[in-house]
Amino acid sequence: MSSSQDRSPDPNPVLSAYESFQRDTPLVTRYVLTSLTLSYVLSYATDLTWPLQNMPLFTLTRLELYRLVLAPFVCTSLMSLIFAYISLTGHGKRLEHALGSTAFGALILTIGTLTNIIYLILCVLGWAITNDIRHLAGSSVGIWTVLLGIISMECCTEGSPSHRNFFMFTVPTLYYPIALLVFIALLSGGLPLSYVISVGVGYAYGYKKFDRLKLGHVRRKRWEETVFRKFTTMVGWVPGPSDSEWNTSTSEDNNDQAWTPTMFRPSGAQPPASNNNISDTNATSFGGTGQTVGRPVQRSNIVNIPPQLSGNFDRGALLAAAADRRVATIALEKGVDEDDEEKGQK
Repeated sequence: MSSSQDRSPDPNPVLSAYESFQRDTPLVTRYVLTSLTLSYVLSYATDLTWPLQNMPLFTLTRLELYRLVLAPFVCTSLMSLIFAYISLTGHGKRLEHALGSTAFGALILTIGTLTNIIYLILCVLGWAITNDIRHLAGSSVGIWTVLLGIISMECCTEGSPSHRNFFMFTVPTLYYPIALLVFIALLSGGLPLSYVISVGVGYAYGYKKFDRLKLGHVRRKRWEETVFRKFTTMVGWVPGPSDSEWNTSTSEDNNDQAWTPTMFRPSGAQPPASNNNISDTNATSFGGTGQTVGRPVQRSNIVNIPPQLSGNFDRGALLAAAADRRVATIALEKGVDEDDEEKGQK
């Protein structure tokens, strides 16, 4: 009886899942997913598409410019919510860890707002050319206006030699966003203009056509110290890279190479090396009959792991190899010292 009373109650699985989600997901990615989930839940009570979608007729005539920013965060479809979780928990988490929460949030807002502005301009031009009011009654809404831009930017900067799996097919990475557009068109029976614009914006970011819109290091640090100071203490906040890594403009210090996130670097590429490298094998010679100072000596505590053993190796075998190498090195050094003593006695 007492044992049943002392036993702790089983944890709530829903609460445990939310705590795990909050702990493992970066701040901005978590906020975006939470806002999409709330939007989907509220869609059963009230439709948020009508007051928040980017419809040129309302955005221009009523000057409701907030639609340009809030339209991407409306979600009324369960399928869109599932795809958003799959994409953001993969691409979003990696990109936020690479850029930092501030820069990643600015990137999401920039892609979404820029896509809606271009959509607005094209609709107005269509209405001016055809005098058809239906061009102003279209809408741009949904998280896909942001996701397609992020995916296109990643695929563009990754390079054309690589490939990605698309269901049962393999497509070049550069054309992966276009394959997504074709899939969406076949699935829904049509292709929204805003999705095409978002892919174009992502390609433009990948080809560095919008570098001026990127958030610079100085401005990011100033925002984090003033506007976003409270957010920097929250769980999941990711600080941005240091000044030497985060640089959107060319400079003489890094040989005119702008910093690129790790996930966007081509395979094998490394960030610019520092000029303060110190080599252990540099020997300094002095004039006269003295000895050379700084003679390179093989260190006995370094064990070279064969490539085939990397990732899965026997720790005991490596320790034994290190011990044998150290004994051999000590014996070699003693032999050298004895030879020097015999030469000195002669």
